[in-house]
Amino acid sequence: MNAGVLRQHAIVALLAAGVLAACSTAPADLRRAADAPAGWRTAAVTERALSDRPWGELFRSEDLDALIREALRNNTDLLIAVQQVQIARAQYGVTRSYLFPTFGAQFDYAKGRQSSGSTATPNVNVESASFGGVIPAWEIDLFGRLQAATESQRRLMLASEDTQWAVYISLIGAVSRGYLRLLDLDNQLVVAKQQVESRRESLRVVSARHKAGVSAGSDLRQAESNFAQAEAAVAEIEKARTQAENALAVLIGRNPGPIQRQSLADVGLPPQLPAGLPSQLLERRPDVLAAEQTVRASEANLDAAKRAYFPTISLTAFLGVASPALSALFDDGRGAWSVAPSVTAPIFTWGRLSSNVDAARAQQVIAVEQYRLTVRTAFREVDDALVAYERNVEQRAALDRAVKANRERARLAELRYRSGVTIYLEVLIAQQDVFESELRLSSTTRDVYESVVDLYVALGGGWQAPATAEAARATSGTAAR
Repeated sequence: MNAGVLRQHAIVALLAAGVLAACSTAPADLRRAADAPAGWRTAAVTERALSDRPWGELFRSEDLDALIREALRNNTDLLIAVQQVQIARAQYGVTRSYLFPTFGAQFDYAKGRQSSGSTATPNVNVESASFGGVIPAWEIDLFGRLQAATESQRRLMLASEDTQWAVYISLIGAVSRGYLRLLDLDNQLVVAKQQVESRRESLRVVSARHKAGVSAGSDLRQAESNFAQAEAAVAEIEKARTQAENALAVLIGRNPGPIQRQSLADVGLPPQLPAGLPSQLLERRPDVLAAEQTVRASEANLDAAKRAYFPTISLTAFLGVASPALSALFDDGRGAWSVAPSVTAPIFTWGRLSSNVDAARAQQVIAVEQYRLTVRTAFREVDDALVAYERNVEQRAALDRAVKANRERARLAELRYRSGVTIYLEVLIAQQDVFESELRLSSTTRDVYESVVDLYVALGGGWQAPATAEAARATSGTAAR
């Protein structure tokens, strides 16, 4: 095939590639297609977002801040996520390297004995040697297949970086929730010990009345049971508190052990919980950004699968010296060079190329659906956190009133029992109601704080996306090199 015919074929292939690119549907604007609502279902301030604050300003708790900083240094999941980013960057670097020719050095030497074809000297020794620079078979990416594959890998690298930040934010939330649970258990333990002392006093009163013959034996047994149940509750809460300490210690990268902490009452709440606009969430949450990059990677992968239909142009070259004898390899006049282009065009692949395209197209559909699900989940988590905070605050206020009422009822029941006006069962029920309502008040107070953490995490707090896509590309490109 002469050079003119080869050029004609190359031009035809280029035109075909242009037609294929023109016929393919341009990627839809994912963020616009996500159909973000104009506002949140639960009323919230939208001019700014809680996630704009650094995580250290969320509760202004020095103990919690210290634990989060330690977790960000030592947590195993986060360290694994960082290394997965390094793997993705390395894989991108490997894929990108195929765009450029590989240069190497090559030395060949051969010596043997063969027939000379002459009866006088039937066998002769033969020798050959060559040395020089070589370009192994290098695919010239004339039709953009390698470029598309490189773009797909680059998008996957960016997705891994976003996933790392998602782990970062999730870790902040997990440490905060573990810390708040520990403070709640501290409160519950105080409540339980107060109940033990209260019921101990009741047992003393009932025992004295029983000895005086004023109260029945059943009252004494009820008082003993009531006191024992309070002691059992203390043991149960102490067990849960130790286990919570151990879990939090492991989460922040320590061996199980005690955790330095303050009282829940000393942890301040933010004055407002602004949520920003739903559309801003698409640019802020790392898991949404990672899903978007995965879609872009699937698009590039589909493009690469389509471009596999076009011819593959490879080049092998050599530049150096060659000689029929090793001893004369570097003598003058031994220069040698060779260039060997080759063109391979698929004709019959028995469905391999079309199957690759079908698989890549299915992966693209899956990636788009996963992106939509991720976006919907993000919207739901923000709305859930907003309504949880609002209702938890209302519930805490109601429980606070119930605790005060139950305490007064228990005080009056004690007075009535000591005066002989009522039976001990009324005291028993009143004490149990006080205990249960105080425990519920403590856990609901924790729920208020946890809903703030949930909102902060749902809004993508603790991390800010790069201002522009170009900045992200420049950063990733520098890191990849």
